[in-house]
Amino acid sequence: MTEMVLDLVEIKKKAQIDWNSNWKLKEALISYGDGKHLDKIAHKIAKEVADKIDCTKCANCCRVMSPQITSTEVETILEVYEGDENTFFKTLKPMGDDFEFRSRPCQFLKDGLCSVYSHRPYDCQSYPHLHQPNFIEGMDGFIENYGVCPIVFNTLNRLRDEIKSISRK
Repeated sequence: MTEMVLDLVEIKKKAQIDWNSNWKLKEALISYGDGKHLDKIAHKIAKEVADKIDCTKCANCCRVMSPQITSTEVETILEVYEGDENTFFKTLKPMGDDFEFRSRPCQFLKDGLCSVYSHRPYDCQSYPHLHQPNFIEGMDGFIENYGVCPIVFNTLNRLRDEIKSISRK
């Protein structure tokens, strides 16, 4: 079994090295065929990995990514936002019908924790999205997040090992 890696510098460096092999993993998963069985394997691995990682000790996603935020979610955040509403709106960049924050890290990240946690956007709630059905459809995003999130990094590495093991049988 692949050793768990948590160091963000190592993860980022390894993501550059593994770029091509992650796309090959996607091809292998597509050729694997049985999507429901793949979901079962991938979700099991993702849960095992996520159970061993404390996101509050990392919060790298909040430092380097920008979630999509719907208008409804903006209103929900404003329920608990303690600053000036006009100032808050200046921090948002329109993205079609949605928004994203203009700068990073996320303005709500305080001492490694989300200050609007109970009102955070769905994009944040569901990150890193590994639990979603039809795992293969999320692979492009997982490959992009491989160098950002230790959960994604370790899940894809364990999944790669698992697929190799299955294909040898």
